Amino acid sequence: YFVSLFVKNPNVNETEQYRLKGMLLCTSFPNEQEPNNTQSGANGPLCNSRASTGLPTDAFDIFYFDVGQTADVTATLDNHAGSGVQLALHYQAITANPLDVDYIAADGFHVSAANAAPGRYYVVIYAATPGPATPYTLRAEWE
Repeated sequence: YFVSLFVKNPNVNETEQYRLKGMLLCTSFPNEQEPNNTQSGANGPLCNSRASTGLPTDAFDIFYFDVGQTADVTATLDNHAGSGVQLALHYQAITANPLDVDYIAADGFHVSAANAAPGRYYVVIYAATPGPATPYTLRAEWE
């Protein structure tokens, strides 16, 4: 699909048209907005390759992003201070069977799906024991 952007230059009374292919809108918020503990309260949509921050002060933080075409999808979580942390990637809905889950903190939290279908993806951060108000960073990427 295409999105058209019209820019008018008032100095010369001209309008230029730009066409953007395959881009979805995203929320460029830098910080988590509570409550985001359920699918319906998820923060997003996240921007491709742009970091968002959150606080590990509760058991669940949920974010989402939209992919417009088949892509390799990745989400990375850094500096989460809770314990018993899990990072999970879901497609279209949060279920008991995520596409990928990572619960090993030693090598960083990273979930992915290769050749993922277009649509909405949810990233669920779970902490069995929430941590102090030290920000973590979440980044979703697709190409």
